[in-house]
Amino acid sequence: MFDRCNGLMFAPSALAREVDEMFENLTGAATRPSDREAGRVFPPLNIWSDEKAVYVEAALPGFRLEDVEVTLTRQDLTIKGKRETTIPEQAQWVHRERAGGEFVRTVTIGEPLDHDKVTATMTNGLLLVTLPKSAVAQPRRITVNPANN
Repeated sequence: MFDRCNGLMFAPSALAREVDEMFENLTGAATRPSDREAGRVFPPLNIWSDEKAVYVEAALPGFRLEDVEVTLTRQDLTIKGKRETTIPEQAQWVHRERAGGEFVRTVTIGEPLDHDKVTATMTNGLLLVTLPKSAVAQPRRITVNPANN
């Protein structure tokens, strides 16, 4: 990785990276993107919720259903998978950006869940896990009655 300073290119030294990290820790201001910000966490996830469920969507391009495993333990959702990237026997890599191998992502869902009703589907490389909230976590309207005076 190279940084540009006054039109000149230089490779940041270990000391420069350490100073950047100390600055980030002291001020909370990032001088360069973290691995998460740079998109290096795999797979990227979108998580949202409504009154009835929490939804976790993972981008898994090139993964087959049989190579993906989804588990829920208490409130921890774990998505595991592996993808082989192969080329013909006599070929050599020229450029490679899509990594192969295995991954594990675990997220903690901060809601009581109904474990028996969890579902997962995968369409066009997008895994969608639907985690229904337990009845305890769902809003309940309470009728307000007039007081008897």
